[in-house]
Amino acid sequence: MDPLDLQYVFRFACGLSRTAASNIIEYLKKKQDCDKFAILCILEQNRDIEEIRKVVTELSSTEVIISDDDSKLLQRSTVQLLHIASSHDIPICHLQLKWSFSKVDNNTIILRSGIALPSLSSLEKLLVNADRGYKPELTEEDIVGLLNYVLPCKKFRKLWFTNCSLPAIRPEIIPEELKSKNIKVLWPNHARHLDLHSGRWKKADDDQTIAELCSQDVVISNEDRVSVQRLATELLVKASNDNIPIYGVHLAFSFKQIDEDGNIILYSGLSLPILTSIEKMKVQTEKGREITKHEVNGILNYLQHSQRFKELQFAYCLVPPTVATGGFLFKLKAKKIEVSWRPYGDGNRTYLLNLQSGHWKMSHAPESFSPGKVLGEVLTEAEYSEEVLRLADKIMKIFKLIKKVCLRQKRTNNRRIDYAVN
Repeated sequence: MDPLDLQYVFRFACGLSRTAASNIIEYLKKKQDCDKFAILCILEQNRDIEEIRKVVTELSSTEVIISDDDSKLLQRSTVQLLHIASSHDIPICHLQLKWSFSKVDNNTIILRSGIALPSLSSLEKLLVNADRGYKPELTEEDIVGLLNYVLPCKKFRKLWFTNCSLPAIRPEIIPEELKSKNIKVLWPNHARHLDLHSGRWKKADDDQTIAELCSQDVVISNEDRVSVQRLATELLVKASNDNIPIYGVHLAFSFKQIDEDGNIILYSGLSLPILTSIEKMKVQTEKGREITKHEVNGILNYLQHSQRFKELQFAYCLVPPTVATGGFLFKLKAKKIEVSWRPYGDGNRTYLLNLQSGHWKMSHAPESFSPGKVLGEVLTEAEYSEEVLRLADKIMKIFKLIKKVCLRQKRTNNRRIDYAVN
């Protein structure tokens, strides 16, 4: 059972008994995505203002994500915590709206769930990660609304946009007060930043702006035009050549292969040369694609050219049951590099590569999966085969659903044609 379904019961119990609160909070901290809920339970049984500041500061000092995948209860809990932080002037370092942004209404952000997010006076950074399927292109009204939303935030520094198309903005509707502040509006996928005086998106050409654009994940999506992918690769190469740290690169359905020189080749035909200043990489493939042992080792070799490299993630794909052993893995272990596999994406079952044996070990899984298996245990060949079959079954169900939707749409269109003819 999802603890969030019992949010009000848990919080009520925490307010009644310190012993119950201690047990509940300890339980929630071990559960995936229950950290915000755990903090709310702490607040229920502790009314001291300094303790409240301490707890909320702990949350606000790291990235806070409001995702459209979150339940309404979790979204509402997060908004409550952000409101507490703002009302006590606790800095909110980084807020990401992950596929959850809908619009701005009277200086209030409205999430796709309908939940309102009022202006936060202590917000420092906001990232709007759009959903290409729901809102692939933000309007001038959306952008100006967000600019007005962050205007009252006294310490606000950066507004980010990713996974969307953006229009030019008429300079006369950009708030004058905003133009006098040192605020950056960044669009890393297109290697652009907004000139608040002209309303135009300008290409990054100085090291400071390039560093700011590369301080978040740069997404190269196969859904983007080749010209857009080229802008992103040029930005990354420029950062690497100037030894500017690249926080992360997210290859969204765009990875094709590793060539003979060790470069990454994209489906668009573009090449992503070795980046010597990259820290993280996420390889997200089409669901069920098989990544071979050669490709896994090739990507790891690609990333080892960077002294900053520390994390590699595979998502939605099938990876080999084992990876090369010996000196190769010893180097990864010495650098404390984490390699993870999420066959169903973020927030679901997760495996980490054992850098001693080359096998995958379970890092996170729902309680219903392998109840007798302890987290951290190595995935056996039988369990790996079961995972492959489970993923293949899920893909077949998705294909059948798509086929059913397409067939229904075709019948609807045929009926419309018949009606028009008659």
